[in-house]
Amino acid sequence: MYCGGKGWHNKQSADLWNDGYSAKGKGKQQGGKLWSHTMKGITDGCAGKGKHGQQAGEVWNHTNKGITDETMLAWIGKFRVTPPLRALTEINYSSNALTDESGVRFGNALLEVALPLRVVKLHHNRLGDATAEVLSKYLEHSQHTLAELHLSHNAITREGAMALFMAAAAASDGTGAPRYPSCSIGCNGRPVPLWLRLERNYIRDVKQEEIHDVMQEERRTQGYIADGAQMLCDALEGRGCSSHACAFLCRCTDGPVIGPVVHSPFLHQQHRGDDRPVVLRARSRPAMLALPAPPAQDDKSPQEQEQQQQQHP
Repeated sequence: MYCGGKGWHNKQSADLWNDGYSAKGKGKQQGGKLWSHTMKGITDGCAGKGKHGQQAGEVWNHTNKGITDETMLAWIGKFRVTPPLRALTEINYSSNALTDESGVRFGNALLEVALPLRVVKLHHNRLGDATAEVLSKYLEHSQHTLAELHLSHNAITREGAMALFMAAAAASDGTGAPRYPSCSIGCNGRPVPLWLRLERNYIRDVKQEEIHDVMQEERRTQGYIADGAQMLCDALEGRGCSSHACAFLCRCTDGPVIGPVVHSPFLHQQHRGDDRPVVLRARSRPAMLALPAPPAQDDKSPQEQEQQQQQHP
């Protein structure tokens, strides 16, 4: 039996946390309350969405703004002190210059503030495994179900990717049942896997069968039914899979849908070679300073030169 879904058309305006735009809900076009928080390079217009079946919310779209770690850390500090109201459902910081220095704190802030986010977009940055691991904790322990996590075109390796897959497999919906596939993010209450974009990273030498086995073992560890269920769907184009629907749902006999857990399209498309960008890891240590070069021959005293000649005639 599929669990019930929420309607798509119950839209209303919501309060904002920016410095120059008023919210408008579809229908009455009523502007929402405006919070005045000025921060250069961080604010954008917001638009409501109902893509995943939930009530339409606000979108922070900060893509391709040249945002650096310094600017992002300032935003995170503000986000923690004065979080927005609970209408925010999507955060987009794609195509910027973010590294693990801000990515780790961003993930921790999401856990701390506990907004009902549905979509997080961080693709086309320089984020690495440290950020992926923190976001895996968010996937597993957040009070709300994330529908989409976009991390393509970064510097994530096998370690970070496996942490994300295992977190999706282990996550609970709060009732003792697995969170994914989730009825709360699908169309008309139909369960949907997590939409996880990880292509164009550095996740090498990992086969889909290996990911499946690791996720299935994690499901067993958590006490979920896993045997025979598909864990990973590659969402190939033309087969009917998308971020809000899966054509290959699998249910146990007379029981709930138990897979797939994750949609991960284009996962096989990874960077090759040794051209990985430099990523600042969390808790990284500064490089060792180069030792001073030994003194030149001309800098030695006459006594030292005579002693060296006696040792090496």
